[in-house]
Amino acid sequence: MRRIPAIHLREVRHNPAQNLASQYEWAYGSAAAPYPAWYNYYRADPIKVPPSVSAAARLEVPDLASHFFAGVAEPPATTSLLVDVPTLVLWGMQDPALLPGQLDGLDDYVPNAVIVRIADAGHYPMRSHPALVNRAIREFIERA
Repeated sequence: MRRIPAIHLREVRHNPAQNLASQYEWAYGSAAAPYPAWYNYYRADPIKVPPSVSAAARLEVPDLASHFFAGVAEPPATTSLLVDVPTLVLWGMQDPALLPGQLDGLDDYVPNAVIVRIADAGHYPMRSHPALVNRAIREFIERA
């Protein structure tokens, strides 16, 4: 999971450190064409990173559920953003882009999460700590 949308929205709008760490998303979303096709990932994201926390107060809060479920062929039974399945979250605590505040309140959205915090890992713990990541995945699968 890249991030929990409601938590990321909260963090970029209210946490100055996360807002600053996410400014690269604003640059991708507002780039003039031609731009690489992968920028479309950010351009389609309903969470638009405001230029600052103070600017966030003037922006409309997006309805994340309606965005994520728009255009589906068959309406879902619920538009909840709750992830209610066993979920392994591996988090590099030194990630410069997704700060540890993204874990605050995670259990409200992912109640069956097992969180592995890797103190000295950054954005790609699978690269910096492959043995630890593989062990955590094996243990998680064995418990399921």
